[in-house]
Amino acid sequence: MLFTTDEEFYALASLFPKFKDYFEHGSTNGNYTSKCNTIKSSHLNGELSDIVPCISVAKHLAYINTLDEQEKTKRCIYFNYWLNEKHPNVVNSTINDIQFYKRLIQGYEANISDFKIHKCEIYHISDPIFKELKDLYNLYDMLYKIETSYSSSHSPSSSCDKANEFIRLYDSHANKCRTNMDSKFCKELIKLSNSYNALMATRTNCKILEEILQPQEIHNQHGIIVIPVTLIIVIALILFIFYMFTPFGSSICTRTRRVKRIWNNVYKKSFQLFHKSRHKQLNLENSGFNIQFHSLLND
Repeated sequence: MLFTTDEEFYALASLFPKFKDYFEHGSTNGNYTSKCNTIKSSHLNGELSDIVPCISVAKHLAYINTLDEQEKTKRCIYFNYWLNEKHPNVVNSTINDIQFYKRLIQGYEANISDFKIHKCEIYHISDPIFKELKDLYNLYDMLYKIETSYSSSHSPSSSCDKANEFIRLYDSHANKCRTNMDSKFCKELIKLSNSYNALMATRTNCKILEEILQPQEIHNQHGIIVIPVTLIIVIALILFIFYMFTPFGSSICTRTRRVKRIWNNVYKKSFQLFHKSRHKQLNLENSGFNIQFHSLLND
């Protein structure tokens, strides 16, 4: 089976911790030490520093050989990841990892009665993709441990500690999705968030149950703050440029001075009118007072 895209790695990343668990508890205990020493000499020309990779690869492929065809396909995808994680640099610079694996397979096939293995095709995983897969593996592995801790005899506090640790790790990766929500990595983070929230919704033994935000929600919150601030800065900058370096600015300045003069004139005239009217009112009041006073005297 040949892989032409990386989709299958991301699609099965959620199962990697379970595959690892099944392999560690279900793999054969066959003794491959003497056989791998032979392969080291006959097919690797002594380039292998030790035979541990030969033994672990043989055990893994022998375990995959016991599964049905559909499971074999999935486990070979995980095996690609596992090989990159466990044995990234098993040989010197004369051959790469894929060449090393091919030589191992040739050695196994030359001793087919001793190595009952399933032959997985190997797909090169680039460094950026492998890093993302490793980050996803760590998150899914932690979520898997939370699930198993709830179904085992572990104390509730232990499960809550694992949940809080998961949240911290998740948050550190969710920030990467602020600018690229459509990436495969970020889509897997959304699945992780949904799985975690669904699991914790059924658990009430933690004092504080935190619901983690999906990367999209984090992205939206960031946008809510950034967009208005950016608009304010841009508008202020545009107005400043127009004011300082274009006729529009000078016309605004002229109109501002004109409006200011008009308002000053209006204020002065209003004050004068008020002052005159006040004087008239006082005069009238005084006249009335005098009339009243004189009438009283006459009486």
